This record gives sequence, C-alpha cells and structure tokens, in this order.
Amino acid sequence: MENHFARRTCSHCGGQYDPIEGKCPRCGEVTETEAFARGYLHQVHAEPWRQIVLFLIGILGLQIASLIVSVFAGAIVGMANPGASPDQLNEISSSAGVSLAINGIAYLAVSIALFFVARPLLKQIGRSFKGWLPYVAAIVAVAFIIGMDMFYNNLIASPLMRLAGIAPSANGNQSRINTMIASYPVVSVFVFGILGPLVEEIAYRVGLFGFLGRINKVAAYILGMLVFGLIHFDWNAFGDSQRLIIELINLPPYVGAGALLCFVYDRFGFGASFLAHAMNNIIGIVIALIP
Repeated sequence: MENHFARRTCSHCGGQYDPIEGKCPRCGEVTETEAFARGYLHQVHAEPWRQIVLFLIGILGLQIASLIVSVFAGAIVGMANPGASPDQLNEISSSAGVSLAINGIAYLAVSIALFFVARPLLKQIGRSFKGWLPYVAAIVAVAFIIGMDMFYNNLIASPLMRLAGIAPSANGNQSRINTMIASYPVVSVFVFGILGPLVEEIAYRVGLFGFLGRINKVAAYILGMLVFGLIHFDWNAFGDSQRLIIELINLPPYVGAGALLCFVYDRFGFGASFLAHAMNNIIGIVIALIP
C-alpha cells in the first residue's frame, strides 16, 4: 500500500510537501501525488499527526471532560444539599439543569482544546464557508437526513418496536437531550446546535475521515459513519434487553447521517458539513419543543 503519510521532497525545488497537496507549496510545481490530492480537494489539509490528535480529543477528550465535570458537579450538589440522602443527591445530579451544565462545560472545554490544535487550519476552515455552494449543499443534506429519518422511523423503526412489544421511542441519548431541551431550549441550541456539531465535525471529519482517507477512501466512509453512529449509542443499555433493542433499532439513522455528513465534507468541504450538522440539530431541537 502506498504511503500517503510521510512528507515528500519536491523534485523541482527540493521543498517538502504533504501527499494531500497537488502542488509543492514552495514553488508551485505539480507533484506526483496530484491524482491522490484531488480526493482531498475540498477537505481541510492537516498533517497526519494533527488529524489523529483532533480525533482523539473529540472521542476521548469529551469522555474525560464529562467525567471530570460530573465529579465536580456531584461535589457541588453535595455541598449545596448537606442533608440530602444519596438518592436525592443522585436525582439532583441527573436533573436536566445539571446534565446540561455538564454537557455544555465538557463541549466547551473540548472546543478550546480542538481550537489550539487546529489553529493552523482556521484560515482553511473559514474559507470553506465562502460562496453559496456550502449553504445549498447543507440545505439539501438536511432535507435528505430528515426525509431518511421520517421514512425509517415511520416505516421500519416503529413497526419493529411494536413487533417486539415496545412502545416506539427515541434512544437513550436522544431521550436525555430531549429532557434538557424541554427545560432549557435556548442553552440547548448553543450546546447541541452549535458546540456539539463543531466538535464532532472537527474530530470526525477533519480528524478521523481525513486520516483514514490517506489509507483508503472507502474505509474512511465505512469507519467514519460507523464511529459517528456508535458515539450516539447508549452503551449502558447492555444488560437491559428492552433498552438494547431500542438502541439497536435507532442506530441506522445515525449511521446514515454519518455517511451523508462524510460525503458532504468530502465533496463540499467543512463549511457544508458543519452547517448541515448544525441545521439538522437545531431543527431537531425545534421539533422536540413542539407539543
């Protein structure tokens, strides 16, 4: 397999370049990796180490940040309610307000970490929002995602749950988010409509998809959409057959959305995939608020 990770030496000027660049950045000479670079044309050009660090910050950093913030939140709840029983403290700690604060602070912390790692890429990211194409691509992508969800939920998911003797419902992740949205809609738009998509697009598209694309574009799509689907899976459902069935039945739309967001990023750039992701989440928040 050809190595698309190591930097190359330009035969014209002797400068170093990344294989994802079709031209030497020093002299402009067309490189021997031009054909491969065309597959990176609309993507954010980042070094392999930066791509993998962005992915790790997104997938592990968010878990670590959430755990740390949860510990501090539990301590604060305990100090604020000295006479409360363990069950009462647990109920307060799992309330919509505390849960939203934990999610918001964790996302913010990870966003800051991603910002420092992605600082050299900010000009590229900014340019990806220019013109009308990313906005039209985002609108079309959102229409596909919503249509796909409606088709799947009404014709496949709901009948399958009824067949299993389960009332149709969202997965655990979405159910918790819906509770937070109902109590704090404005803050939820910022956390789940802007911060969440920003973190996930940088981590899973710029990071994971870009890194895997150096190896094989098909593998990048397959693993990219599977990882995106699985980060929305409630792993606590194992041990409860009913919850596990709900999680498994609700998984395909997340995988499908992950595939579509990978395609939008690959063909139209970061601006389009972020806008599609953010618009889809914000529309979901609005729908969740409708009685």
